[in-house]
Amino acid sequence: MRFCSIPTLFILCVALLAGTGCGSDNPATPSDPNTPDSKKRLLVGKTWKTEVERQGVYNTTGFGLLRRTFHENGTFEATHLSGPQSGSWSITGDGTNLIIDGNTWRIVEISDNILGLMALPDDSNPDTLHLWAFHEVGGSAVVPEDLTDKVWHTEMFTMEGIDNTDVGAARTIYHADGTWESEFDGGGTKSGKWEFGNNKKQIIMDKGKAVELTWDIIELKGNRLEISTPAWNLVATSDNSAHKGGKNDILVGKKWTVESYMLNERDLSGTLASTIEFGADGKSTVGGNHWLMRNNQTVLQWLNSYWDIVELTATSVTIRRPYDDYQGNVGLAVLKLKN
Repeated sequence: MRFCSIPTLFILCVALLAGTGCGSDNPATPSDPNTPDSKKRLLVGKTWKTEVERQGVYNTTGFGLLRRTFHENGTFEATHLSGPQSGSWSITGDGTNLIIDGNTWRIVEISDNILGLMALPDDSNPDTLHLWAFHEVGGSAVVPEDLTDKVWHTEMFTMEGIDNTDVGAARTIYHADGTWESEFDGGGTKSGKWEFGNNKKQIIMDKGKAVELTWDIIELKGNRLEISTPAWNLVATSDNSAHKGGKNDILVGKKWTVESYMLNERDLSGTLASTIEFGADGKSTVGGNHWLMRNNQTVLQWLNSYWDIVELTATSVTIRRPYDDYQGNVGLAVLKLKN
């Protein structure tokens, strides 16, 4: 049997201590999520969709900013009802404020999925402006050949953020010969011609006609399609898979009881039914509203909003969303369900 020499053992011990931090008076600590760099990493490279925009007592969500993307180089691009916008941004050295084109916003909340901002009022703007946005993920993959000759089943269709899934086309086929046809659950069909636009990043339906409609392709890959206009958003699958697998299977088929629903100290539980069910067909028992998992199942699209999933187990659910009750109360509403 051979033994290591004392010098060899010493070298091995030093190497182990260096690799593990053992014996150090200052062990490594996780990065602070409140530093400017941490907030920048959460902010950039994402599309933030406006959920709540209110100045004073006036809700202005439907009249202004729709989406904004912050880039690593300190610039941003935005879609606005008045047209495309661009500009510059930065985060202050203490990480508390976001400067957008010279305007200062206090960062109220920032996480993977939620951005909350409050404008600092001045003499010309005495009413505080609140802006809450959600990280909108559809995916960046676009495989044009995956579009044609499939039956696309509509899973969620919103108009200006409002659930209109039941009134939109239930099924649509884009044929390789440049024609399309749609069926509606309530009866009736529509058809026309389609083509790709903008280097196959758009779908243009009935080009040159009064009913021409241009969709930006958010995602098109395999069995999933997401397309959007400035006011509309549509998610479809070719295999009815949107409500199956992963967290879907935990949510579906249970009677969930509302444990609490709070906006700060304000009790909102009276605005919901005491029990809620999420059906495998994508409908919930709350007013027939549709639901859909998004952002790799970290977000629940439901009740005309995006909910950040904090917890989802077989016995309890905690979700939160930007909320405005139009009575001066704006912030994050937290809903807890139990089974």
